[in-house]
Amino acid sequence: MNNIHVGDIGTMLRYFIYDQNGSLIEDLDLADKVDIKITNPDGDVSTLPGNVTDSTGEVVYKTTIDDSDLFNMTGEYTVQITIHWPDGTRFSSNIETFRVDD
Repeated sequence: MNNIHVGDIGTMLRYFIYDQNGSLIEDLDLADKVDIKITNPDGDVSTLPGNVTDSTGEVVYKTTIDDSDLFNMTGEYTVQITIHWPDGTRFSSNIETFRVDD
């Protein structure tokens, strides 16, 4: 992610999802649900509904006015994607960090 600032709205969050072997998971369009869990520097957690763009393994979410408090402070944030499959299994991505600036 590039240049996220406190209070940003309209930020496009994009993630490609890889399995434990480093292979792109291409059948995300078969998932029942995709969660994007973001944790701010104080430990507050927000869960956003991820959208699968197509069968390329990409998950996206564009922040809206309703997310105006999502990036509410400067510092290191974490993000993790969880894919929920129809058979009840789940897959969680590695936890990644990103920075929010003034």
